This record gives sequence, C-alpha cells and structure tokens, in this order.
Amino acid sequence: METREPPAVRPLTGALLFTGLGVVLFLMALAGLFGYGANLVGSGPDNVAAQNVMLCLGLVCLAGSLASFALAVVLRLLRR
Repeated sequence: METREPPAVRPLTGALLFTGLGVVLFLMALAGLFGYGANLVGSGPDNVAAQNVMLCLGLVCLAGSLASFALAVVLRLLRR
C-alpha cells in the first residue's frame, strides 16, 4: 500500500499569514500607544517609557513579518 505525504504549506502562504500577524500586532501596539493602554501605566516618565516600549515592539513585529514575506517572495522567484 502506498502512503502519500501530506501537502506542505506553501512558503508564500505561510509568509502571508505571518505578515498579517505582524501587521495585527503592530496595530495593537499603536492602539495601546494612543488608546487606553497608555493610561494603564499612569502619567509621567513611566508612561512615556511604556509607550516607547510598545511602539518598539510593534515596529519589531512589523519589520520581522515584512522581512519574512520579502524572503518568501525572493525564494519563490529564485525557484522558478
């Protein structure tokens, strides 16, 4: 009896999903930066530091997900 391997997830599809996740995390960080999340820490320098951390984490998520998408596109073009 012959066994088949399950179809692999295409790299571009996985990269698209990962990019979408990064964009969602970035938007969540922006919402926390300008929305109610900024008020959770209080006022003063701690609030500014928390906003900076949230913005940096959001930018890291966005940059990483866009880089993975670009890598998947480049690898797909090189495979042809």
